[in-house]
Formats: sequence, structure tokens, C-alpha cells
Amino acid sequence: MASILRVNTLTDASSNNSIATSFVAGGSAKSHITFDSETGSVSTRVSLNASSLTDNAEGNFTHNLSSGFQSNTKFVLSSSGTDGYNFLTNLYTSGTITSSAIPIQTRALDGSLNDTTYAMFVFHGDLA
Repeated sequence: MASILRVNTLTDASSNNSIATSFVAGGSAKSHITFDSETGSVSTRVSLNASSLTDNAEGNFTHNLSSGFQSNTKFVLSSSGTDGYNFLTNLYTSGTITSSAIPIQTRALDGSLNDTTYAMFVFHGDLA
């Protein structure tokens, strides 16, 4: 038998930190992944709601979600990367974007696709 817990505020055990459940549901990242791709194979450092990361080619990956978004257009991506110097990261808009598989890229400053030792992608939106 399933139960529903209805609360307005979440508070830690010491009652020092509180947050409204509407903030948690509406404003928290729904997926993130930090990875190293320069070692010859992709190594995920930390992740949330990520079932896998597919290495398609140099600097070209697919972030596969455990729980998908409502649609392939209702999410926002923020990203960063470094390889001992500035690095570019982006959504791969020429790839096929679905609600549960999002193509992403890492690039050197000259714009060429390039693997990196540290890339992070964060996704916000409504889960299905």
C-alpha cells in the first residue's frame, strides 16, 4: 500500500536549516554529471539521475538519464569544463535530443572537439 506524505517545509534534525518543499521540487537540479574523458575512456566522477554517459567520439557524448524530462525541449543546461586552461562545453544541437538522452560536447578554445579532464553539466527542468 502506497502512502503520501504532505509537508510544506523540510527541516534538518537540528532544526537549523529549513526549506520549502516547493523550492525543492521546482528549483533543484534534476540531473548533473561530472566526468573525465581524457584518460582514453569516460570516467564519471559524480552524478545525479544519470544512467550512463556514452562516449560517441572525441569531445562528443550522450548523457543518458535514469528519469527523463517531460519533453526534449523543457530543460535548461548549464556547463563548465577545464583542462588546465579555459574550455568550452555545450549542448550538441545537431544531435538527437530526447527527453532521456541529451547530446553534449566539450571543446578546446579554438572550437575543436576535444576530450577534457574535468567537465560538468547540470540540467534543470520538469521530470516526466
